[in-house]
Amino acid sequence: SYLQEKLCAVFPQIKEKIFTVSWTDEDGDMVTIATDEELIIALTEMAGPVYKLVANVKTQKKSENNKNDSNQESQIHPGVTCDACDKQPIEGNRYKCVVCDDYDLCGSCEAAGLHPGHNMMRIASPENVFPQRLFKRIHKMQERAWTNVGGLENVKKELQELVQYPVEHP
Repeated sequence: SYLQEKLCAVFPQIKEKIFTVSWTDEDGDMVTIATDEELIIALTEMAGPVYKLVANVKTQKKSENNKNDSNQESQIHPGVTCDACDKQPIEGNRYKCVVCDDYDLCGSCEAAGLHPGHNMMRIASPENVFPQRLFKRIHKMQERAWTNVGGLENVKKELQELVQYPVEHP
């Protein structure tokens, strides 16, 4: 992400390390920033003008982590069914809708865009269990960030129509 690239430029000693960046939300929860969109949400939610982000550097190096990448692809999510193709269990990455209460996709169906109009959260490991209120909060934060774009109402309307048209007129 942009933030991780900038941190590596400023702190070259972490370039070969694995690290995460997080912030503390209004409930006191540590929220990890993994994408540029999540960075925008964090900056929208935090009270400025000073923004506090926490970088957690792990002892493992990036080259050591690459050995584990193939294991992540073979992760099995027991008891989880893809709502598009009915594959059960989902193998590899699972994608959970942050809007719908119980909607999951396998990697193939997510890549095919079979749940347009809603943001999906990638869950790589079945050990990661998230409370349902987290997804509601993410959706609320995304809506707030979208509302705060400001001055782009026509662009926002056009994008919404672009996404909704194929769904309403298959």
